[in-house]
Amino acid sequence: MARYTVRLDTVPTGHSLPPLLADFGKWLGTKTYGSLGYFELSATEVPREWNPEVAERLQRDAVCFLNLPDGSLLALLRFDAEAPPAVVLLGSEGEARTVSSSLEGLLHAIAGGNTDLSDIDEDGDGRQALSDWLDETGVDVPDVADAPDFNVYLADGA
Repeated sequence: MARYTVRLDTVPTGHSLPPLLADFGKWLGTKTYGSLGYFELSATEVPREWNPEVAERLQRDAVCFLNLPDGSLLALLRFDAEAPPAVVLLGSEGEARTVSSSLEGLLHAIAGGNTDLSDIDEDGDGRQALSDWLDETGVDVPDVADAPDFNVYLADGA
């Protein structure tokens, strides 16, 4: 059976990935593809063509880390130096939204099958294993007052 693809070793200049993402990548790389939905982990720069009007700002503030089969990307976006980076969707058809206020929140949503991303939320037999791993490693969702609105970020930069 095929395993998940994980390529987190080449991070775009000026960015770093949270240690939790590296740990999750190591764990995920041992799992059967599809057991947690359909995606791959890959650290890449935000593509300029996704939104040329704010590309420079997005490339400065965000790093992509998850690819969906339809070409959509999830990125960690630093809205505020005091808060954890939020997880945002850069949709293949231009759609944009905040998916989670933190990476921890996204991982718990994947474990619960409730990310509102169909490729990830499809039935998977590995959700309990991810939930157990999150518990064993002590991954809790940080208390973030409000999830930042990615569309407001985009509008402020246009």
